[in-house]
Amino acid sequence: MNAPQNNNFIDSLEHLTSEDLAPRPEKRRSISNPVGRGLWLTAAILLFGVAIWSSSRVVGNVIDFIRAEENYNGMAGEFSPITGVFDRPANLKTGKDSYPLPGFDDMLAGNVSYPDDDEQNDLPVVNPGTDPSPVLPSDEPSNEPTKPDDKPIVEEDPLLSAEIYDEFCNKLTAMQSEYDNEDIFAWIYLPGSNINYPIVRGSDNDFYLNHEPTKKWNNAGSIFLDYRNDKNLLNNPYSVIYGHNIRTRGTMFNRLTSMTSEENFLRYRYVYVYTKEAALKYEIFSVFSCEGKKGPTIAIPKGFDASFLTKIEDIKTRSLFQRGDLTLSKTDHVITMYTCANTTSSTERVFVSAVLVGIGRS
Repeated sequence: MNAPQNNNFIDSLEHLTSEDLAPRPEKRRSISNPVGRGLWLTAAILLFGVAIWSSSRVVGNVIDFIRAEENYNGMAGEFSPITGVFDRPANLKTGKDSYPLPGFDDMLAGNVSYPDDDEQNDLPVVNPGTDPSPVLPSDEPSNEPTKPDDKPIVEEDPLLSAEIYDEFCNKLTAMQSEYDNEDIFAWIYLPGSNINYPIVRGSDNDFYLNHEPTKKWNNAGSIFLDYRNDKNLLNNPYSVIYGHNIRTRGTMFNRLTSMTSEENFLRYRYVYVYTKEAALKYEIFSVFSCEGKKGPTIAIPKGFDASFLTKIEDIKTRSLFQRGDLTLSKTDHVITMYTCANTTSSTERVFVSAVLVGIGRS
């Protein structure tokens, strides 16, 4: 009689326990009650409908954002006071640095000196000969001739030129006529980014949350001024400009969120706003994020008074970074750009504030 053959599977059964085996599936209870079957069917249809509705909303938003991007690119090509190509950098939506525009490479790289830059006088002066010891300051008068100021001469800002300002005034009139919308009153431009948009102001802060300057519905909305502010920004001590953060496309005010890193805060130094009254140059001095209702934009001061200075001090105190010793007075003009933060919180906002440092007219 032949010996029984080894069977690994059968042998392994000797070592199995009940814990190694999957539990026996329970029998599913049949729904014999017609009412119960109807309820289950209704619930399934409702869940399916909610899933379809949610998916359609997501797809609809993406389509809206793509359409808005195309529309705004067309507006920039036709009406922007800054000539040139403004393609959206592919890496904007990843939160990385944007590509600098031609002509601003030196400025963005930090190779340009400005009159208000801090002088580095704390470095020791070293003899040009073989003796590397520093020359210490002396109280005795020196017979050495004084050197002229070595500070470079800063040329006039070309973005505030009369030519650009006059061109914008003509384009503003054409844009208002083409879209039949007097709410369009200005243009905002942040060098080195894709922020290059018209600014509108409505009768409230709701309409342009989901309407383009053409007054057509779009979830991307517009860049808009708080309705409590005067369209002539020179009449406002403090102006607030709102814009969505379209993270999936890297558009609208998305670029502002990158300024919560010190590198980008230093990179984006100036923002330009063009109105029919003047071409305005603002220097960015503050960026921070907080819950929207706890931000400094709720109460907008009407005049150049103590309440304005209190608000500015609040902004400076909250700021993540400082740009030198910036002293503001009650005669200054400040704008705050406001958008959603790149966080899981649906109520956290980013605030970027800048002070007026230059004006251009005809």
